[in-house]
Amino acid sequence: MLQAVLFDLDGTITRLNLNFDAVRAEIGIRGRTPILEWLAGQSEAERERARDILDRHELEAAQTAEPAEGVREVLATMAELRLRSGLVTRNSRRSADLVIARLGLRFDAVVSREDCAPKPSPEPVRECARRLGVPAAATLVVGDFYFDIQSGHAAGALTALVGVNPGPPFASPESVPQADYRISTLHDLIPILRALQAANPRAGS
Repeated sequence: MLQAVLFDLDGTITRLNLNFDAVRAEIGIRGRTPILEWLAGQSEAERERARDILDRHELEAAQTAEPAEGVREVLATMAELRLRSGLVTRNSRRSADLVIARLGLRFDAVVSREDCAPKPSPEPVRECARRLGVPAAATLVVGDFYFDIQSGHAAGALTALVGVNPGPPFASPESVPQADYRISTLHDLIPILRALQAANPRAGS
């Protein structure tokens, strides 16, 4: 029984404008190691230096963020269907709040990297569901990257992959779980939500 939809930020709610390769290069990360995972293995001084670089890039991206195709329509449909909304991001809360305010969007709960272990851990999905007052199994996690799908699956949620290029630059394809739904844009999510609600025995009660 679907009760909430949890969205990723960069590349899902917004058009992707954060250059992760540039961030890694400026920090000095070799190869394709994910930034947050690299930070975890560094000294406190190195983490602080790298976090400053990451925060600057995220805030610059937030200041020029544009909404992804279909995001407003999806959120309007969710309000109509009485589905709760969440945002689950590996970004900082400051940058996420800036994006939300600039684009005039609203989410019932926001979970950022400061709140718990980041995706692909199931913790942020579970934490967002807890804040929404719904079971994680009653949520749909929507994102453009395989970390989103891994996190959602591990938490017992349904998942939807947006776009056609989820990676994975950091893992072998066979290690990536298949999303329950594949969509080109968020517009394609609307009939899925309506179908899931139509199958909900409590819908409209």
